[in-house]
Amino acid sequence: MSEDNKSLQPDEVDAPDILIQDLPDVEEDSVEILPEEPDNLCERCEGKIGKDERFCDDCIKEMSAYPIRKSVGIGVIATFLVCVFSVLLLGVNLLIVNPVLNGDICLSEGDIEGCYTQYNDAYSYALSMQKSLFGESSLSFFSVGTKTLCKQIVAVEKLNGAVEAGQFIDQFFPVSVPKELRAIKAEYDGIGGLVNGVNDAMSEYYESIKEGEADYDSAKKVLESTIEKHPEAPGYMKMYYRFSLAFSMSEDTSLPCVYLDKLIAMAPDELWLYASEGITAYKNASRYGDALSLCNKLLKISPSDPSVVAYTMSVMRLLGKYDEAMTVYNSFISVAQTTPEMERQKAVVLLLQGDSVSAQTVLSDSFSTQGATLQHLATLVICAYKNNDTVTFEKYKQILDGYAVFEQVEAFISGDITVEEIFLSGGGEIH
Repeated sequence: MSEDNKSLQPDEVDAPDILIQDLPDVEEDSVEILPEEPDNLCERCEGKIGKDERFCDDCIKEMSAYPIRKSVGIGVIATFLVCVFSVLLLGVNLLIVNPVLNGDICLSEGDIEGCYTQYNDAYSYALSMQKSLFGESSLSFFSVGTKTLCKQIVAVEKLNGAVEAGQFIDQFFPVSVPKELRAIKAEYDGIGGLVNGVNDAMSEYYESIKEGEADYDSAKKVLESTIEKHPEAPGYMKMYYRFSLAFSMSEDTSLPCVYLDKLIAMAPDELWLYASEGITAYKNASRYGDALSLCNKLLKISPSDPSVVAYTMSVMRLLGKYDEAMTVYNSFISVAQTTPEMERQKAVVLLLQGDSVSAQTVLSDSFSTQGATLQHLATLVICAYKNNDTVTFEKYKQILDGYAVFEQVEAFISGDITVEEIFLSGGGEIH
């Protein structure tokens, strides 16, 4: 080997270990990784079970004893009970709703007494059922609860005025007053302030005069001063006090009627306040037509009130409407129970028609030591005298002795006045 070639020989240290030859590519076998087969789970409790099974042994056992899952069964039973409860509640509510609807009809027809009665029946029934079924629960299970009570209180206001209605509001709604009752509540509060003020002022007035005689003019000054201190009070209440003072203290029978006319114009629906005194005031002033107008309004509101019927009969006989008075009487007794005063009015009509025997029978049959009035006894004594019934005459004449009505009885006995003058003048009452 030449020296040139020798220099080209690889150094033993630098020479590679082997000559790497190109080898054909070798493909790696591909290995498919399959997902693990999922566990078979019980369809009911989702616990592990065998491959071809649907439920575990425990669930199969439980389902054999309870075909429906317990929670589902409880739900079904609860739903059933709620349905039954709802149906029963609906039935009870329908029983209560019926008088409410009747009350609405009465109210639309102006029959306030009937309206009040129907609402009262509905509320009382709902209240009793509430207590019977649910005790003292604060929840109302009846659709007519508060709503019907509000209607009833509105009817009370129309029937007996804001004072009684306000007392109901204070009783049932001491904290929050329903929207439909707020106006009544404000009116009630205003009346209360004026009433207390007038009572206190008049007490001080009577205390200041000691044993002296009360004077209308001075009493009126006290009243007007008190009224000025209560601007929040309803105007009709202020007029009522003016009327009432004139009615009780003024010797001029026309003066109370002046205030009464203004009062009626201001508050035509507040009959509860002034009707009784108003009828008498009109009768005292011989304004019988106006008195009868008040009676007709009262009859529309309270057709089954015996005192209203008695008032109406007294005014009708003052107008000479004897047959009409008896018609009112007969209509009433066909639906309600009479009273001694109604019977007295009937007896007076019979007496004025010349039938003193029947009149005395009516008075004797209706006489009661519990409810007899001086007017009843005086009318009976007059009938007994006309019928020459000495025993009855002497018996009751002695009882009357010393009372103011006895003067009229004595005047009749002496022939100074007639039956017509007793019962068809001076307001038509024995005084």
